Amino acid sequence: ISDEGGGIPRSGLPRIFTYLYSTANTALDEHSTADEVTMAGYGYGLPISRLYARYFGGDLQIISMEGY
Repeated sequence: ISDEGGGIPRSGLPRIFTYLYSTANTALDEHSTADEVTMAGYGYGLPISRLYARYFGGDLQIISMEGY
């Protein structure tokens, strides 16, 4: 799978599979009235995805090209 989401900073890669780690610049606020939507989650997607992949005999790796 690939995307063009701007990449993950190299400094964040060691924590990318840590629960609750997010690349969002600020904390997400469900009551925010801002028109701009933050394209970052709550830090569960990648750790859970890797857990499922390993359960079924696979693995999940991240190769990030920051700025792409």
